[in-house]
Order: sequence, then structure tokens, then C-alpha cells
Amino acid sequence: MQDLGRRAGLRPAIAGRLTFVATALSVAVLSPAAAAASSAPRTFDTVMQKARAGEPVIAVDPKVPGLLLEEDSAAIKVSRDYGHRWSVVASGQVDPTVAIDSDGRFIAHSATGGYLPLDGFWITTSTDEGATWSAPVQTFQYPQIAKGTPIAWDRPWLGVDASTGTIYASIAVHTEQPGADLSDAATLVAFAGCHATLFTNALLSCGRRYVSASHDHGQSFGPAYPIDSADYPDTMTGGFSGIPVAADGTLATSYYASSAPRRQCPCLIFETSRDDGANWARHVVADASPAVPTGPLTVLDDNPSRAPYISPVISDSPSVELGPYIAADPTRSGHFAVMIQDPSRTRLLLFQTGDGGAHWSRPAVLGSGPKNTVDRPWLAFATGGALIAFWRSDHSQEGDPFTTWVAVEPAGEHRFAAPVEVSGGVSPGSDNLQDDASFVAGDDSNAYAVWGDMRAGNQIEPWFGSYRYAPAG
Repeated sequence: MQDLGRRAGLRPAIAGRLTFVATALSVAVLSPAAAAASSAPRTFDTVMQKARAGEPVIAVDPKVPGLLLEEDSAAIKVSRDYGHRWSVVASGQVDPTVAIDSDGRFIAHSATGGYLPLDGFWITTSTDEGATWSAPVQTFQYPQIAKGTPIAWDRPWLGVDASTGTIYASIAVHTEQPGADLSDAATLVAFAGCHATLFTNALLSCGRRYVSASHDHGQSFGPAYPIDSADYPDTMTGGFSGIPVAADGTLATSYYASSAPRRQCPCLIFETSRDDGANWARHVVADASPAVPTGPLTVLDDNPSRAPYISPVISDSPSVELGPYIAADPTRSGHFAVMIQDPSRTRLLLFQTGDGGAHWSRPAVLGSGPKNTVDRPWLAFATGGALIAFWRSDHSQEGDPFTTWVAVEPAGEHRFAAPVEVSGGVSPGSDNLQDDASFVAGDDSNAYAVWGDMRAGNQIEPWFGSYRYAPAG
């Protein structure tokens, strides 16, 4: 996807864990250390390469300080000095995605596998920090003739479980129907409609996401399993949502469902699997009320002052379609975080669980002003257990000039420090022609963010920003 124009009760261990962030919307009493950090932020940002490329993604080597891996549609790049300088080590691919496993193996979307950018998602790996790369490996078989899906694979993602070494690949299938197959007449009708548009659809609930696992360091991948089900079907995101993460032998993801047993939806679903996605334990995050389009042309009501998307082909902004955003704590078993936009699209609501989804905290509220749209967010746990949220603050609405922000909850603490602007200037924006996703990762001391930015000219370029939230070492 590239430039589309576009209560439950609290467990004692996490009760009171989250508080409001010090923003224009709410004020928190910060610890002296957090206050000092917010008054003198240690930030750095730079354009990575003038290559007319967007949607950059980034990964952190868990063992080598300062070693970072990035991919955008133009190139795969490596930095060995915490992101200050970058070297191109391979060609990039549309819809880039990267990961680094616990052995330091680089994994990236291959630019040479297959015949088309989206024909099944091919990856390549490197065991020498990008000096050489493996032959491409296909993660999903293409096409899925048995399921009537000869086309419309889209937006792949990668995840790695550092405790097991398992690599997870996932991909959206726009032309399949959520939680269904081709065994009934209604599904067949929807099948025809979804194939007619090939993409997300504001008239029909098209698309679902699949996941597949590799237990041999990316040399081969197992069966493809859908993340949704007939009882908990995905809704109105074209299958973009539900990007999996993993830690401590548990695969997890979160997505929006159009229905759920004994619930009024749309609902926020969190689920875990111990068998690579063949079976899921699902939970509805009870206090979450996601704002997801559920009917024809609802995008026109989303923001009347914004030019509409290409409705009915596109149901909402990429920030909604790629959400909810999820992260898995590599240092605490059962600890996950899920983040969504509120209905106003001016705040982010962040929920945490310490017991694998059975109980959830009240939401922390993140944002950078009541009049600014939070856009293109991302969420990640750093290698040392800090929780990092990233967002773009559009100055009024999507497409306007923007700045970029991070908020960090250090490992072992119970609140976020004040958000910090990581962009060194205001991006001019570009109407609806925006990047579809941004990305964040982190190590024990630094948050690393990448996003599309137009400060270097009239074309979106990959941009890097960092924030040193804790002393090194």
C-alpha cells in the first residue's frame, strides 16, 4: 500500500499503571527524571536518502548497540552509529518490512523475489550485517486458487519472537471475505464485488489477514492461517489490520471485528496463539470503542472538511486501516499493548494487559493538541522493555503540515513521560497524497522513528528521527 492519495477489571499488577500524558489535553505529575528529560530532549533527525521513496520501516539489533536496519521502497540501509549515517546495502521493495532476530540475522522484503511486488511476499536474509543476502524465499504461496484468490495480496509485515527465533510473516488478502469462505451464496456475491475493486471497499466488508511462521531462520514457511473467524470477522479494513507481533512463544495480534458473541460492535479484538495461528484465544477489549466505518460511504462523515477518499473504493484513512497498533514486551511474559485512535482522531488511546488479554488497563491518552489530528502512528516495545508510541501531529487534519512525536514509558515505570517532538522542523504536508505508514522501534536508551517527509523537496522521502530517553549503558 503506497501513497494511495489518500473495564474489564484491572489486575493488581497493572492497576493504576497508566495515567494521562502531559499534553494540551491532560496534565500528569512527572517524576524529576522525566521532567528533566522533557525539558531538554535529546533528539536528532535527518533525511535518509533523496530517493522519492516512502513508508520506511526500521529494526534494532538486540545485541549490537547502535546497529539499525531500515528499508523503504528504494533501498535497504544499515547504520552502525545510532542512525546518524546510513549505507545502502541492497535494493528496497514496495511495502517494505524488516526485522532482526536474536542472532543478529537481518530479514527484509526482497526486491528480487517473484514477478510482481505482491505475488506472495518474498523475503531475504543476511547473517553478515547486510554485506550479503540470501536468495529470496516465498512466505505465502500465490495464487490461492482453492480459495478463489488469484490476486490482491497486499501489505506484508514481519515479526520475530526473540525467545524462540520464530519468524512470522503476514499479508492482507483484499478479495476474501472476513471470517468466511465460498460455501454460501452471500459470500459468493461479496466475492464478486470485492474482486471488482481489488482493494478496500466502503460498500462491502472485504479482506482478511493471514500469518505464516518459519522455524528454520526464514528458509521456509508453514501453512497460512487467517487471524479472524466467522464469530469474530474482520471489518472494513481490507485486511490491512491485525499485524502480528510475538514474544515468549506467544503470537499475538489485534484487529477490528464487525461482530462478536454477545457484543455490540465494531469491537477491538486481541488474540493470542501458541501454535503459529492455527488456533486463537480471543478477547474483546471491553472499554475500547473503536471508530471504524461500517457502512457505505461512511468516509464522507469521517471528516467533512477533508476532501473524501476515492469512495467507495477506500473506506478510511490508512491510519485506521492499519490499526489497531500492537506491541509485545520481550521482557515480561503476557505483557502486551494495543493502541487505537479516538473518534475525534485527535488522541491515541493505549491499553495494556499483563495477563495475555484477560484484563486490561484503563487507556492512557496520548496526543499533541486538541486541534491536531494524530496520524500514521506506530507502537513498539524496545529491546529493554520500554514502551514507545509514535505519531504524526497533523496541524488540523490529514494532509496539512505536520510534526512527529514520541512518548516513552520506561521499563518498570507506571506512566508515560511527556511527549517529545522528534522532527526538527515542520513538514509541509501534501493534501491527501501522504505516506501510508510510519514506524518506531527502540533499544535500552533510544527511540528510533522513521516516516515519510517532504522537507527535502516536493516528493516524500524516508526520514529518520531519534530520541535518547535514558542514559546509555
